[in-house]
Amino acid sequence: MPGTYPAFFMDTVEKLINRLPEEQCEFILHVREILLSAHPEVTEKLHFSTAFISLRGWLAYFNPLESGGLEINFCKGYLLDSEHPELIVRGRKYVRGLVYNTPADFDEAAFRTILNKIVAFHLQKKKPKAKSNTAI
Repeated sequence: MPGTYPAFFMDTVEKLINRLPEEQCEFILHVREILLSAHPEVTEKLHFSTAFISLRGWLAYFNPLESGGLEINFCKGYLLDSEHPELIVRGRKYVRGLVYNTPADFDEAAFRTILNKIVAFHLQKKKPKAKSNTAI
């Protein structure tokens, strides 16, 4: 049954998402696909029982809402404060988010515009160097 187990028992993002009600699950899977396809280096991983999307650092994370909606937060969203006042602050210094109460509220074009700008900021970071396997 969806929502039966606490998130801390989840070991993959898929398990976390698949525990949600069907409509919310489908919506989150759609948004997740957009996030993961934003750049070839994008990865995802659970941190703090939350699905984080990374690109040379934390790019975004999403929280399913009990109401059936979705909150998507951008870890460097403050960089877009002047261009995108629709990003929600909630007293956070760096993180800015978008809340969609229903899938019908989701404006994919506007979301992709914000996502592409955040990706561009992350791509300005240098790639992390690969760890060397040579012993000293």
